[in-house]
Amino acid sequence: MNIELKNRILSFVWRFGAYIVVAALGFLLESISALNLVPEVYAVIALIVGELTKFLNNKYNLKKNEIGFK
Repeated sequence: MNIELKNRILSFVWRFGAYIVVAALGFLLESISALNLVPEVYAVIALIVGELTKFLNNKYNLKKNEIGFK
């Protein structure tokens, strides 16, 4: 498996994990009627969290590469 494909798969898993966390949180909050938001709002929040996790992941990888880990 080449490095680019591996990085794309890891990126997808990272973002999907964030999406699942937000969806689970949304489901929990909807179940207890804490928020009355439409599902599209949860999707947008999940995308924002995905971008945030991408930023954090890239920052982590840059730091890891600076100290010599692969």
